[in-house]
Amino acid sequence: MLRIILSESRTHDHQPLFRTLVELLRAEGLAGTTVLKGIAGFGHDHRVHTANLEVAAEGLPIIIEVVDTAEQVERVLPKVEALIAGGLIMLERAHVIRYAQSPPPSHLSLSPMKIRISTCSPSIRRMASPSPTARAGQPPSRGSTGRGRGPW
Repeated sequence: MLRIILSESRTHDHQPLFRTLVELLRAEGLAGTTVLKGIAGFGHDHRVHTANLEVAAEGLPIIIEVVDTAEQVERVLPKVEALIAGGLIMLERAHVIRYAQSPPPSHLSLSPMKIRISTCSPSIRRMASPSPTARAGQPPSRGSTGRGRGPW
């Protein structure tokens, strides 16, 4: 596994460096890359960078994790190093437990939530009860509370 830690303020050809790296790693055919944004950190200068709301956040840490075989990582490493002037590049052994494509959403089965209508507030009961003009098989409209909008 390749792990790169750099400042989010780093750029290459007027675009964020992490985006340049992700595009390079994808173009080189690596198995997977994830970019994580840190909320605080410090580096060689020991100056703390934080996502404090009172001040504009600047230089927050970005972590790029790349998973592939050692051979693939070694092959692309010189290109990665050529782009990074500052930051940290680490190689780590990773024991991959599973690497598989997620099933498409159509294979996911979500059962509808069942709520006892009698325990709901009157406005929710009105929304859940079909209006006399509703056609069979169609959900009640959002405006069925009589106020022209939903309860929220």
